[in-house]
Amino acid sequence: MLSFLAPPGVQSGLRSGGSASQDADGPTEAIGALNVGQTGRERARAAITFLFCAAVLVSYTTLVARYLTPRAAVENLDFWYHIDLGLRLSWLDARTLVDGMYPLGYPFLLRVAIENGADALRFGQFLSWTGGLLALISVFIIILRVARSLTLALAGVLLLVTNMHFLGYAAYEGTDILAAGLQALSVCLMLLFEPDRKPVASRRFAFAGGFVLGLAYLVRYTSLPLLVCFLLYVLVRRGKSFRCALGDAALPVVGFVLAAAPQIVPSIAVYHQPFFSTQAKNVWFGLYGQGDWVTNWGKMPDTISLLQVISLDPGRFVEHWWGQFSSAFASLPLWPPLLHYFWLLGSLALIFDRRLHPAGRLLMVLALLAPIAATSMAWLTPRFLLVSVALQTVAMVLVADRIASLLPVRRAVQTVLVLAAVAAAVGTLQVNSLARWLDSPPRTDPGQVNEFLRIAGMADPRTVATNDAYLHATDVPGRTRYDQVYAVAASPKSVDELLAQPAASNWRYLVLNYGNRFGAFGSYSGIRDAASQAKSRLVPLSLEEAATIFLIKPPILDELTRDDVVLDNGMKLIGHRLQQWKGASSLYLFWQTDKKLDRSYKVSVRTMRRDGTMLFQIDNVPQLWTYPTNRWVPNDTVVDFYYLGANVPCQEDCQLAVVAYDEQTGKPAERQVQAGEKQVGPVVILEQFYR
Repeated sequence: MLSFLAPPGVQSGLRSGGSASQDADGPTEAIGALNVGQTGRERARAAITFLFCAAVLVSYTTLVARYLTPRAAVENLDFWYHIDLGLRLSWLDARTLVDGMYPLGYPFLLRVAIENGADALRFGQFLSWTGGLLALISVFIIILRVARSLTLALAGVLLLVTNMHFLGYAAYEGTDILAAGLQALSVCLMLLFEPDRKPVASRRFAFAGGFVLGLAYLVRYTSLPLLVCFLLYVLVRRGKSFRCALGDAALPVVGFVLAAAPQIVPSIAVYHQPFFSTQAKNVWFGLYGQGDWVTNWGKMPDTISLLQVISLDPGRFVEHWWGQFSSAFASLPLWPPLLHYFWLLGSLALIFDRRLHPAGRLLMVLALLAPIAATSMAWLTPRFLLVSVALQTVAMVLVADRIASLLPVRRAVQTVLVLAAVAAAVGTLQVNSLARWLDSPPRTDPGQVNEFLRIAGMADPRTVATNDAYLHATDVPGRTRYDQVYAVAASPKSVDELLAQPAASNWRYLVLNYGNRFGAFGSYSGIRDAASQAKSRLVPLSLEEAATIFLIKPPILDELTRDDVVLDNGMKLIGHRLQQWKGASSLYLFWQTDKKLDRSYKVSVRTMRRDGTMLFQIDNVPQLWTYPTNRWVPNDTVVDFYYLGANVPCQEDCQLAVVAYDEQTGKPAERQVQAGEKQVGPVVILEQFYR
C-alpha cells in the first residue's frame, strides 16, 4: 500500500518478500509489514505507530473544533471579499473571473457552498482545516520517505500540529492554510519523482505535483514561484539527459496549466497575459504605501509590472527586500526561540543530507526559501509563510535524526529519542501558548448586534450601515456584511452630512462604533451627541458606551397597527408595531401632540393578565430617556422603541398595554372617550394574546 514511499534498498527487499534494511527501526519498516508477510512484532509496531498518527490527527481536529465551535462570527475581513468575488462570478463574462488580489478558486468554492445552503463561515473554516490536514500529511510522507521511519514522521506531525501559526490559520477562515497545504502536497509529490527507479510512476508524480500546485494557484497567486523550483528540480534530477529532462520538465508544467486553466484562460482574454495579478502592486505598496490602504492603494494602476516597480528606485527595492528577507531568519517569530534556531540549523543541514538526492536537497531548500524570498519583496507576515513552516518542520526532524544517529544505540532507540525530544519541546515551549489560544474569548458582538437588529425588525442585512468592519448577518449562509459607512463618509462633521450620502437611501438602521470596541473604522465620536439628539432623523434603539444603534426615521410611517388614542394631556398614540423574532419581541410606539407640552411624561409598557395583574413592566422617558415630552415638536411624529425580550407573548392569556404618566407626580394621563366607546381610564390595550 505504501511501498512507493520506501527508499530503493527497502523497495527491493519488499518486492522480493524479504525483510527490509536492518539499519532502520521496527516501526520504520511498517511500510513493508503492510504489504508482505512480516513478523507479528513488526506488524504490532506498525499498528501502534499508525494509531499514534491517527491520535495526532484526531487531536488536531479536536483542537481546531474546540477553538472554532464558539466562534460564530467572521474574523477575517478578506473573507467578505472572497464571498463577493464568488457571487459575481459568471462563466460568460471573463472579467468577473479575473481579480488582481485573489484567484477564483476559493471564491468559487464559497459560492457553491452558499448556493447549496451551507454556512459560508463554517465552510471556510472547514477548508482551512483541510489545508492543515494536507500540510500534516505532506510532512508525514516527506519524513517517512527520507528518514525511513514512521516514528520520525509522527514526530514531525506532532511538531507541526502544535505550531501556533499553523494551528491558528488552520482555524481561521481564508486562503492562507489551504494554499499552503496544497503547496506542501505538491512539493511532496515532486520529491517522489525519481525517474531512475520507476520512470512511469515518477512521471505521474511529476504531473500530479504540477497539477496540485495549479490547484494551489487557484487559491493564492503566490503559488507560482514554486513552479520554477519544480522545473529546476526536474532538470537537475535528470542530469545529463537533456532531451529527457525537457520532456520530464514539461510534466509539472502541463499539470499546472491544466489545473490553473480556469484562471489562466480568462487572464489571457482580459489582460493578454496568463498570470495577471496585482502582486507587483503589492510590492509597490510595501515600498511606498506606508500602510495607508485607503489613501495610497489607488495611486498606482493594477497593471504595473514588477520591473516597473523595481525601476522606480532599484536601491530602495534591494534594501527593502533584504531587510524583509533577513528578518525571517533574525526576528520573525514563526517558532519559539529555541526551535527557531533549530530550524535554521536543519535548513543548513538539508544541503548536506545524503539521504536525499542532490536534486531533492535543492528542491527542499528552494521550496523552503522561495515563499520567504518572494513575499519579502512586499512584506513578510506568518500567513504567507505557512508552507515554509511545514518544510521547516521537516528540516528540524531530519537534523534531529542525524544528531541522534551519532548515539551508540540501536536505530529504534534513536528514533524514539527524537520523538521524545519533540514531545519535550512541545510540552515546554508550545503548550502554554496553545492553552492561551484555546482559552481566548471569541468575539460575540456581531451575533449580539445581529440578533438585536432582528428583534428590532431588521429583515434585510443590506439595510444596515455601520463603521464596524466586523459586523454582519450571522444567521444567513452568505454572512452578509453590513454596509460600511466609512467607505462613503469616514469622518462626517454632522448627521446630515452622513445621511446625505447617496448610499444612505438604502439604509434603515445605523450602528456606530465609537472606537471603544475593536473593529471601528473612521471617526464618529464628533457626532455622537448630535446623533442621539437628531430626533427628526434618527430613533435611538440602543445607547451603550461602546456603540449606539439607531433606526433611521422613515419619511412615511408604514407597517403599523393604527390606535388613534388621544390622551387628556395632549398626547396622541397614532399606532404601534410589535416585532417578534425567535421568541423575543420589541415594540415601536408612534406618538404625536398638537400642542407644546409643559410636563414630562413617562411611558409604561406592560404585559398584564386580564384581571390587571402585572406580568412585565418597563417605564422610560421616551426614546431611551433622551426625548422628554416637554421637548416634543407639535405635529411631529415621535417614534419610541422598547426592547421587550421574551416577555411577549405571555405563557397565558394576557394583554400588551401602555400607560403614560407624569414623571414628577406619577399621575396617569386619561384616555379621551371616543364615539361609541365605553371603556375609559389610562390603560391603552395594544395587543391581546390567548393560549
